[in-house]
Amino acid sequence: DPVFLSYHDSLLRKSDVALLKCPNWLNDRLIGFYFEYLEREVFVATAQRILFLTPDVTQWIKLGQEAELGIFLDPLNLDQKELIFLAVNDNAEPDEAGGSHWSALMYDRVLNAFYHMDSFSPTNYACARTCAKRIVPFLKVPRDPTFLDLPCPQQENCEGMEPIRVTAHYSLVVLLHSYSLRLWHLYLVFCTHHVQHTSEGSFR
Repeated sequence: DPVFLSYHDSLLRKSDVALLKCPNWLNDRLIGFYFEYLEREVFVATAQRILFLTPDVTQWIKLGQEAELGIFLDPLNLDQKELIFLAVNDNAEPDEAGGSHWSALMYDRVLNAFYHMDSFSPTNYACARTCAKRIVPFLKVPRDPTFLDLPCPQQENCEGMEPIRVTAHYSLVVLLHSYSLRLWHLYLVFCTHHVQHTSEGSFR
């Protein structure tokens, strides 16, 4: 399986790139590469304020031992980031790769809120809540964040290219937030009119 692309911390093989053809699932390496590309090429000017957590780190946050989370998260300085992005997978086995569905989870420090977007809702709702709950202590905020499930385009079945929607949402959110905080707030006001699940201050 020859190497197709070596990009900083990302390594894509020919078999990974082949997954870009429908109706294949995108894997964690492709999403991880896209996150790194966004961080290093697209949002360089805001790189100190934005953090893209790779899928493997997110999987560890979700399924790893809570006592060991600090080993991975302390060096990332989550308490200094304005926006934190995670791609959440529905895989529930800590020792196995896999899973078939991805959703987008974002934390906004200014609003002290998590926003979850799932194209096959509510498939990943519980997984996203778990990830959010586990990183709250590392945010070092005075009160528990809000958790909101935002509307997004929905799949008609379990097939398709839903990670494209995930990363498209990430790009939109960062662009809105970087361009105008007021515009970002208006976007949230629009979205929250269609919120399906809301939970406030209940992470602890």
